[in-house]
Amino acid sequence: PVDEFLIDNQLVEGLIASGDIAVLYGAAKTGKSFLAVDLAVALSNGEVWFDRSINTAKVLYWAGEDFKGLIARRAACLRQKGACGVFSICNDPLSLTPPHAADTLDTLANVLRYELAPSRLADPSNYMRLPPVLIIDTWAMLTASMDENSGKDMSAAMAALRELQARVSNLTIIIIHHAGKDGSRGMRGHSSLLAAVDVAIEVDSNSKGLGRWTVRNARRNATGASGQFRLKQVSL
Repeated sequence: PVDEFLIDNQLVEGLIASGDIAVLYGAAKTGKSFLAVDLAVALSNGEVWFDRSINTAKVLYWAGEDFKGLIARRAACLRQKGACGVFSICNDPLSLTPPHAADTLDTLANVLRYELAPSRLADPSNYMRLPPVLIIDTWAMLTASMDENSGKDMSAAMAALRELQARVSNLTIIIIHHAGKDGSRGMRGHSSLLAAVDVAIEVDSNSKGLGRWTVRNARRNATGASGQFRLKQVSL
């Protein structure tokens, strides 16, 4: 039954289940990457996130852009919250375009299964039992030279991610994506992307710098759940 699946397999209580493909999307400078880094720290540390329980995971964050900035954001977040889990950031040149997709899947599968460093774990023997999470920042960079408005191209890219999930047991994928020019119409690109993901979460902010995330689409949970956040400067 669905309710038993959600209870046994939830990664973020009431939001994301293990094995889901989720997307965080929004306009530029709304805090998408900051929110994703904060979620990655919560997942790797097994901490509560916006009052929601977390199942501890090992996290690989692919930085297709602003690698140094993401390293700094992780350092700032870890300074505030501490580090005890597996949260790695990589910037390997990856692409889901047909000539490169096979190599990309091989690289990601090998890192997710064998190469994430468990050095911070109190008990490294638990490493293999942790569910893996891949964060993709951004979808545009991973699908560069593919047509975001093409159902054929976007379906092929999503099929590649599903193939990766078939190769890496219990893999959850979280995609960072941009909103369209008309924010009221949701994510940028073809509607097949929204249809293919399990959870779509919009990130926005107001003129006073208060950020907010809202579940706009969900395959198994109710929509409308939300949380507010404010970015804080941390000296490194």
